[in-house]
Amino acid sequence: MLVDMMRPPCTNNRPIRHALKVLLWAKKYLYYTNSIPGYRWPANRADNYAAHVYGGKNPALVQGTLLAIPPTLRTYTLNLQTPAAKKIFHALQDYGAYVIDDSAWDAHDIAFEQGVNEEFRKIYGYNLNDKSGKFYGELMRLFQVLYIVDNNSPNSVGGGGTPRVALAPPIGN
Repeated sequence: MLVDMMRPPCTNNRPIRHALKVLLWAKKYLYYTNSIPGYRWPANRADNYAAHVYGGKNPALVQGTLLAIPPTLRTYTLNLQTPAAKKIFHALQDYGAYVIDDSAWDAHDIAFEQGVNEEFRKIYGYNLNDKSGKFYGELMRLFQVLYIVDNNSPNSVGGGGTPRVALAPPIGN
């Protein structure tokens, strides 16, 4: 993830300007066969246990798959009220999220850099990983409206076409 050196991206007042990273339960969602070995670009491999554990039914859902919220949805359509869920919604709609790992149990997660949960708790009064409450419900609604961007490739990053928003500036010193 790109890092905002001043404050974690989930808690400052600027938009998240990059794709997120998500973990899905491989046993339930991620696909594997000899012809589709559990990963696609930009991933370069699946888990070493993929052939024995991955149990998903959709050949397009593997390590490296880009997921995104369709451009037709709006925060009010999903009844999002918390600032954090709205911010994550826009990142998922504008940049998407890459499947990066197995959650190893019946769960799905967004990977945040170290320290974000502590600052998030200070600012909002609850944890990113709480299992109840308004934010939790909104986060679950966000996962329910993610779609696979099947035409994401090295030649059409993000699915090609005109980007919805400007890309983040290059990282530099």
